[in-house]
Amino acid sequence: MNKKLWVVYLTCGGGHKKAAEAIYHKLKSDFDVQLINLLDFSSKGAKKAYEKGYEFFITHLPFVWKVCFFVFKIKWLTGFYNLTSLFWYKFLFSRFISNLRDNNPGIIISTHFISSLLVSKLKSDSEKFKFITCITDFEVYPLWVNKNTDYYMVANNFTRDYLINQFGVALEMIWVTGIPLREGFMKDLSADICQKYLKPKGLFTMLVFTSYFAKGPIQEIVDKFHKKCGLFVVYGKDYDLKAFIDSKQKEALFLKGFESVEEMWEIMYLSDLIVTKPGGLTVSECLWLKKPMLFIYAIYGQETGNANFVLNQGLGVFPKKDKVIDQISQIIDKKNILADFELKFSDYHKNNPLEDFKNKILDIIK
Repeated sequence: MNKKLWVVYLTCGGGHKKAAEAIYHKLKSDFDVQLINLLDFSSKGAKKAYEKGYEFFITHLPFVWKVCFFVFKIKWLTGFYNLTSLFWYKFLFSRFISNLRDNNPGIIISTHFISSLLVSKLKSDSEKFKFITCITDFEVYPLWVNKNTDYYMVANNFTRDYLINQFGVALEMIWVTGIPLREGFMKDLSADICQKYLKPKGLFTMLVFTSYFAKGPIQEIVDKFHKKCGLFVVYGKDYDLKAFIDSKQKEALFLKGFESVEEMWEIMYLSDLIVTKPGGLTVSECLWLKKPMLFIYAIYGQETGNANFVLNQGLGVFPKKDKVIDQISQIIDKKNILADFELKFSDYHKNNPLEDFKNKILDIIK
């Protein structure tokens, strides 16, 4: 088998792209790897519609998104959707299909359910390649599971067992790799990086972020706690929130605002509590760095499933909207709460070793 490998994703939600990039950087030294955004093979209008449509639904029509997600958990309806949508995808991504047939990759890895559906169908049409789906959430919904998939990369044993018990996937087809993280999270962060951010040593500090449109009561959190603890805040495209953060700088103990953060692993490492939403990549990053999570917002479906996993493991909390401030205050004031989280993280990591999926790819090539 040739060593040409494609990693395919869609820019509908940032986690799919980040997972694809992590896989790309992990494998590029050993393979001829191409990183592909499937939407780049569609029209400009279609690309914008998919990217902006996702944002619109989850921010302005969450109920419609919830209904759609509920429908797609019904297996026969998912099958009907797959059958009908394939005609549209084959038309929309016809340039991708032509490119695949011209270049003949040996392995394709997909980090989005749409690309997984399309690639699995192309494989059924006698295309000869190995196909791997990287599932970027902890619970699995039917859109992720397709015929002609050779292997699934999953977050942990919980996701592995979910695939086996709910979808009948064979154990030998499942690789427990962890959701792929960027190389920065693998660095030794034990060196003192407080000085880089001018963070006072020993100061309890929270990292607060949800997404680039900054959902959740972030401004209220800044207002209530900027004099009580340290704060890293990612405000995204919410420039009113940025202005509010700037107005509190003089009286804050330690307050830093960012539109975006490339080296997220550094400010996560410096934080004692991560206040966020339960995206699959975010949860995996927190698990890797052993940081407790407090969720203030979740997209129904994939993210509520991730949140349920974290809560069941005792590695975070998801208070009701009117209890967020009280819950944060308790975590700051009662040191035993953080100590309990630390014990739970020790148990979690003991039972969930990560596997080196690069060696598995090499085994396929052989």
